Amino acid sequence: ISTPLTLALFWSDLIYRRGRLLNREIIRQALVTGPLAGAISGAIAQAVYSIDLGSGLMKHVVLRSLCWGIMGGLLGWRLSTRVPNLGSLRGSIAGVIGGILGGLGFVGFITIFPEFLGRMAGVGILGAALGLAIVTVEHLSRTASMKVMWGPRETTTITLGAKPVSIGGGDDHVWLKGLPPRAFLVRIERGKVFCK
Repeated sequence: ISTPLTLALFWSDLIYRRGRLLNREIIRQALVTGPLAGAISGAIAQAVYSIDLGSGLMKHVVLRSLCWGIMGGLLGWRLSTRVPNLGSLRGSIAGVIGGILGGLGFVGFITIFPEFLGRMAGVGILGAALGLAIVTVEHLSRTASMKVMWGPRETTTITLGAKPVSIGGGDDHVWLKGLPPRAFLVRIERGKVFCK
């Protein structure tokens, strides 16, 4: 379940930055990150469920949501590599928040619907909450940004920081057809914007 979710999140970031269609690198990253995040969080969930904790509320709501939070944290950590200047810590925190919300959605839906439908609804909530949490954390931690104006009502805002934001025709943060890869690098240093 985490593999298609990871692929969808990576692809949505690419679409936001007006990048090309999915490329091999993004598919490879999703095929590594997704199963790893699912396996780690699944193993922790199975270990937790094998322990008799007595309270059904503690086991089925709190711990289950925390396990979803672990998966979200791992996915947020990996997604932070795709979002310029987000940072792995902020990406992980946003992922944990999104994962816990997805887990709570899963728990809520399986009380009403069969577990399979609840799981699918939880994954949808996890993806939406993870994306929203990452955008919110990025926005709140932003000190400077670059606005790319594609048209009259279509813009992309990219956070600037110490890590350069690349503009070019390759696998760049801002993809512009006809430019060579990494044609421009924009960064913040000592409060000033530099473009190379």
